[in-house]
This record gives sequence, C-alpha cells and structure tokens, in this order.
Amino acid sequence: MELAVKDITKSYGEKVVLDGFTHIFEKDRITCILGESGRGKTTLIRILMGLEQKDFGEITGFENIKKSAVFQEDRLCKNLSAVANIKLVCSKAVTKEEILENLKRVGLAEAAYQPARELSGGMQRRVAIVRALMAEYDVLFLDEPFKGLDSDTKEQVMDYLLEKTAGKTVIMITHDQEEVGRLNALELKM
Repeated sequence: MELAVKDITKSYGEKVVLDGFTHIFEKDRITCILGESGRGKTTLIRILMGLEQKDFGEITGFENIKKSAVFQEDRLCKNLSAVANIKLVCSKAVTKEEILENLKRVGLAEAAYQPARELSGGMQRRVAIVRALMAEYDVLFLDEPFKGLDSDTKEQVMDYLLEKTAGKTVIMITHDQEEVGRLNALELKM
C-alpha cells in the first residue's frame, strides 16, 4: 500500500494551515519537506503521526505502522542519561553495548551516562536522533533534526542517519537545501 494524503485540510480557527494538500510519499526513500514558516509542514507530519486530526481529506498507508520521530524540541527525560533515554524506546533485545556504539557514532561516547539536563543543546539533539533511529519503525519523521549542530557534527550525524535509514521511509522537514542534496532526498515544496 502506498503512503498517500489526498485533499488534506487543517485550520486553527480562521487560519487555514493546509488547504487541499495532496501527495504520495515514496516508500524506502527520504522525502524532505521544504517551505516557508507557517506553511503547515509540522502540522502535516503531526497529522501523519496521528498526533493531530485533519479537518478534511484522506490518508492511506499510515495506519497500523510503527512510527518514530525527532521533534523540533528534543523531548528527552532530563534526569535520565543518554543511554537510559535511548533504552526507553528500544526493543528488549537491544544491548547497552549497541546503544553505546550508536552514541559513539555521533560523537557522544563520553557523555553516554550524563543526565540529559547536563548535555548541551547539540548533544541533546544527537541523543534524540539516536533514540529515534534505534526505535523500531516503519516510517521515521524528522522535524529539522540537525538544528543546533555545528557543520562538522552535522556531517557526522548525516552520515550516521544515511546509514541507519538505508531502505527505510523517512519524512523530514528542513529549511536547508544542502541537506536535501546531501541526503539524496526527494524534495517536496509546500
């Protein structure tokens, strides 16, 4: 079954955020959604994740699938370590060593056992990304996942993301055209 939205409409009071939006998302590819602020990008993925209700329209292919996400805010448990935050979403079969290896891949080996509240914003962002990628999912949603990362760290995390999402369906919001090219992603302008 394809992942599709047809004629999706969503308003907040008098403000229409999505007006008859239609798109088919290609499976097993990264699709980057670009557009000016206020165009409904975050609202769209929140609807696709089931976190908000559409006013009108049809959604197919997103029911009964496992979803993982990196939101605009990191949503970490601040008193838990990076390892513990990730373990919360992993299957029981995932070992602590596997989590540590994934944290190492994004430059967080030394911070693995620090409480999230003690990590910098960029470090917390990387924990949120590792957590989303280590969860079991059919579709991964990313809302500006690389914000707050310096260019070298961003490159390292993008390499990690590309490796971990090979053959997976990813829907990502970005304002950065270079990220679209770097991830060899399909482009959706809103």
